[in-house]
Amino acid sequence: MKKILFFSEVKLSPALIAKCSLLKRRNMDIYIYEGDKGDFYQNKGLIDVYKYLNLDEIKKVNGFIIYIYGIRILIEKFFLIYSLKKNNKIVIEVADLPLRYGKIKNFIYYIIFNFCIFVLSDKLVLTSEYFKKYLVKKPIYIFENLPSEESIKKFISIKSNTLKRSSKINIGYVGGLRYFEQLTLLIRYACKHKNINIHFYGEELNNKTKGKVKQIVKEEVKRYGDNNNIFQHGRFNYEEKIKEIYESLDIIYSMYDERQLNVKLALPNKLYESILSKKIILVSKNTKLYEEVKKYNIGFGLPSNLDDYNKFEEKLNDILKNLYSFNYDEIKVQKLLDKIERQKNDFENFLIGD
Repeated sequence: MKKILFFSEVKLSPALIAKCSLLKRRNMDIYIYEGDKGDFYQNKGLIDVYKYLNLDEIKKVNGFIIYIYGIRILIEKFFLIYSLKKNNKIVIEVADLPLRYGKIKNFIYYIIFNFCIFVLSDKLVLTSEYFKKYLVKKPIYIFENLPSEESIKKFISIKSNTLKRSSKINIGYVGGLRYFEQLTLLIRYACKHKNINIHFYGEELNNKTKGKVKQIVKEEVKRYGDNNNIFQHGRFNYEEKIKEIYESLDIIYSMYDERQLNVKLALPNKLYESILSKKIILVSKNTKLYEEVKKYNIGFGLPSNLDDYNKFEEKLNDILKNLYSFNYDEIKVQKLLDKIERQKNDFENFLIGD
């Protein structure tokens, strides 16, 4: 099988596009279906590179690897996917676990999700090895949220900023705006401290939360004061702007709600981008992500709940105070590059093999 259809409920993320690019270089024929949910990623150029299929065309495919991305699509297109399994190989990427709600909802979603995986999939690709124990047994390949080769070159080419004690420190959140409690921690800190600027690159992921961050800023400024140091830059084109964004920042803010099991286990693309660009990253302390951050000497873990703001503030004060002595030479970039090479090398064989 040298034909692969990326069947996604949303616009393809940079990590999925990286997989497309990798397999295209390995002489595989790439086809794409993107659902109409979410338009955060601006993928206008893909239609010139890959062939897009509609649902009627997908019903007729034969001898394909069908690479499925998204939890909702497993349910909404269950019978279509099931019908395709007879003449095609079904590979499901697990980029998140649907475990972020209360115990009863989590249990229900856990059962439904694993049922879909058990019935529909031939193989699984996991973006975090820590998901494995929560899934039914299937052939598994670990392929993390790694950047494309083109993006890797961009990140590595970024020169570390030389921080001056007289300069403000630029902290940035890059990506879809969510986990608003954790964003509030950073916004409140900016309202109370003049020595930083904070930047939000991206926008809320759905219509229900549009303008949420702007409202939080308004409320926090009213309560704690305005240092004119909070900036919202809106949507951006990842391939065109990501290098410029990272060059402008000193610290990457990647804190999510660690009370959610999915957050405790997931490894977001910000981890790899920070390592490659040698940008310090701030993450939630009680997570597997923080364990990886420590392995690569790339950042720090902080309390992630708003009730613990005083502890968050104290810890961030210490981090910023000692930032000028941070040893960037100890960041293990080569260790990550070696991992990327290993994961890419065997990916095609996993997809094609029995």
